[in-house]
Amino acid sequence: MSRVWDRRHFEYREVDILDPKNSKWKSLYEFDIPVVHVDRTAALASNNGGETTAAARKLKHRLTEAEVEKAMDEVEKS
Repeated sequence: MSRVWDRRHFEYREVDILDPKNSKWKSLYEFDIPVVHVDRTAALASNNGGETTAAARKLKHRLTEAEVEKAMDEVEKS
């Protein structure tokens, strides 16, 4: 993620799924971490109470720089 950031800045937020307030994320992703949600803009997330939208592109487990950048490209085009 940091190498992608060096080429292409983005907003990043980490969620601790063990924190009780994030129990919905734990129930969704407990066995799939790490998970990266790529959403269109921070504005969309802030309008949604800080949550990613249902349209967010999700990358799970092992992911490469190329996969992250491809997801960013796809989300930006939509």
